[in-house]
Amino acid sequence: MSIASNVLSLNSNLTTARTNLKRLLENHGIVYHDDDDSVFTLAKRAWFLAYPTNRISGGSYSEEAV
Repeated sequence: MSIASNVLSLNSNLTTARTNLKRLLENHGIVYHDDDDSVFTLAKRAWFLAYPTNRISGGSYSEEAV
């Protein structure tokens, strides 16, 4: 595979992951700030579905996920 082909494949995979993360968040009523959120930002927000306060005493989603 050429480098360009690898880049296109990786971009396709990241787009799919981003779409799936946005859908997961929407299905659980968690809004994201804009359509430009990265895969990493969306993954961090999705993490709080399982660990809402990241196990930090007194932490909250809004403080920890931003």
